[in-house]
Parts: sequence; C-alpha cells; structure tokens
Amino acid sequence: IDRATTMGVSGIAARMRMQDLCLYQSKTLSSVLKTVPGKCLRMINIAGGAASDTINTLRLIQKIDAALLGNRRIEIHLLEVDELSARFAEKGLDALQMPGEDFEKLDLIFQFHHKSWGDEDAWRDILKDSAENIILCSSEGGLFEYGQDEDIQRVLKILADQPSFSM
Repeated sequence: IDRATTMGVSGIAARMRMQDLCLYQSKTLSSVLKTVPGKCLRMINIAGGAASDTINTLRLIQKIDAALLGNRRIEIHLLEVDELSARFAEKGLDALQMPGEDFEKLDLIFQFHHKSWGDEDAWRDILKDSAENIILCSSEGGLFEYGQDEDIQRVLKILADQPSFSM
C-alpha cells in the first residue's frame, strides 16, 4: 500500500520537493562551508520526521566536495514530536557512520529534541553557544504543513533574533 501511495501524484510531488530542497541546501551550504573551514555546522531540522532532507543534503555536499565536511563537527538537531521517526533517523545515521559508509569519517552528532517546534525552551537549548557555528535550519514541510501561523511566526522570530543565524 505504501509503495502504491508514494507512486501517486502526491508521492511524486513530495519526492520532487525533497530533491529540490536538498539540492538548494547543498549548493548554498557548500558555498558557506568553503569560506569558513573547520567551523562547526549545526543543522536544525524542524518537524523533520526521519531528517531525510538533512541526511541527503550532507550526502550531496560530499559529492560536491567531501573535504567541506571534514575537520569540522557536524551537529544534527531534530525537533520532532514523533519518537519513531527520530529513532529511524538515528539508526540511519548510525548505519551511515559504519566503516566503509558515507559518513564514516565525519565528526557527526545527532540529537533528538522530543519537543514541539513552538517550544521556546527547546530553541534556547538548541541555539545556546551557537555564535561560532554555521547554522542551517530547515523544515521539509512539517512546520508549514502542520504548524499554525502563530507557531511559524514564533519560530521565524526566534531565528531572526539570533545574531549567528546563517540561513
């Protein structure tokens, strides 16, 4: 049933949106990473489910220039209320860090924040000590599909108030 559903128009549209987002993020982030070698990369995924866009963005950056991700700490922060999808993301990242796999040599940390994207305390925790980091914040649909206008505005204000907010 899942396979039949994903082959429909909405499934194809979701895959195209994911592909476009990952391509845009990888190209934009690659340019930034070139200018600040060694600086920590903090990727924040809002309502990201299994963090597929974040993981695929990293994989695309490796194809562009694998050296851009080397010699830097990479933090993935998943802000999500669904524990099952967060565990799937964590297991996927664990598998990609095994010997011989794509992320084997990366200094990669995954942190699941079992919080709503509207939780200001969660944001304070994620963004603390971020002045020296490159920050990429994404929501491959979750925030904008499920969030209320007030939630979206609150998150955007929190991000806009960050002096280190990159993109």
